[in-house]
Amino acid sequence: MSICACTQYPALHSSDAASSRVDARSTTLLPAEHKVLLILGQDLNSVKDYVDSGYFPAPAGITTYLSFYRLNRASFPAYGALGVDPEGRASTASVDWGAGPLNAYQSVLRYPHSALVIGLNIAEGSGDNIWAAGGLADIGVGAYDENIRLLADVSTYWL
Repeated sequence: MSICACTQYPALHSSDAASSRVDARSTTLLPAEHKVLLILGQDLNSVKDYVDSGYFPAPAGITTYLSFYRLNRASFPAYGALGVDPEGRASTASVDWGAGPLNAYQSVLRYPHSALVIGLNIAEGSGDNIWAAGGLADIGVGAYDENIRLLADVSTYWL
């Protein structure tokens, strides 16, 4: 489980804000003055255990991770852990790279009043394990434009 707290305040922050609740349509993700914005993650089980403990409210933000190069593929990791296929249909398939199940769409459904913080993996590989050789250059020449559109479309829909 990872926990992050944001306590930086903008110079013109409204002093009449009553809480650090996130407005999903807001372009600013900041807590109310003298409040802390708690972002929790990374997997569905850890967040559920935290909330179900009965000691804490739902977090202001949920963190999840996506595999950019796999957003449009059903093979592992299914739809890059986005939880939505290229046609926009929800997928209940969770992806587990060893730290617990991930599914961005399920995070949005389970915690509708929490912001979704995405860690987007665009690495081409790790050590000798290469999964997207030339991926960054391919992004630059448009080879992954469909993945970018899918992520943008889903993100817009979730707002």
